[in-house]
Amino acid sequence: MSRPLIEITNLSAGINGKQILKGINLTVHAGEVHAIMGPNGSGKSTLGYVLAGRKGYDVTGGSVTYDGKDLIELPPEDRAREGLFLAFQYPVEIPGVNNTYFLRAAYNEQRKHRGQEEVDAVDFLAIVREKMNLELLRIWKEAGKTIVFVTHGISEAVFLGTRVVVLTAGPAKMADNFAIDLPHPRTLDMKTHERFGEYTRRIYRLLGME
Repeated sequence: MSRPLIEITNLSAGINGKQILKGINLTVHAGEVHAIMGPNGSGKSTLGYVLAGRKGYDVTGGSVTYDGKDLIELPPEDRAREGLFLAFQYPVEIPGVNNTYFLRAAYNEQRKHRGQEEVDAVDFLAIVREKMNLELLRIWKEAGKTIVFVTHGISEAVFLGTRVVVLTAGPAKMADNFAIDLPHPRTLDMKTHERFGEYTRRIYRLLGME
């Protein structure tokens, strides 16, 4: 196997003197999609901030290499030039206009024009999430990118990930790190397969939700 793109070894970090990450180990190879999960406050976002070089977060132990380079020593702008960047879960909205409300209104206008019933907010959010997941997988496959993302969605983690990483409650340690052995391209009907259910149940147990 080729050299890892990202190699995190015994990483510990925190902010304002509070330890949030404690001994994190993670290896990410080029072309993989890693879903990071864990309880609220477990350090999922902190891990992303540390990798991106956000100010205020202190690395107190361990190391991180990116394509063989010492990532911790690189300033944020150089990390971006190397190809590593942090994307936010929610896009910027127009002041006074909620993105989801705007999209649902447009979608329901099309449905009314076709003589179909309107969809409520809950159903629309499910439709948007599924379409976004499929689009992300399409871009990932076409561009050959490597993705590490944080999610609270267990089904989303299994559907998108080539591996799922589960952290413990903070200070975060590794609870599990396992491969998702589902074929590509992923399709929505895979969510009804027994193997998909086995993966989701495994995560539920790790998060203490079963």
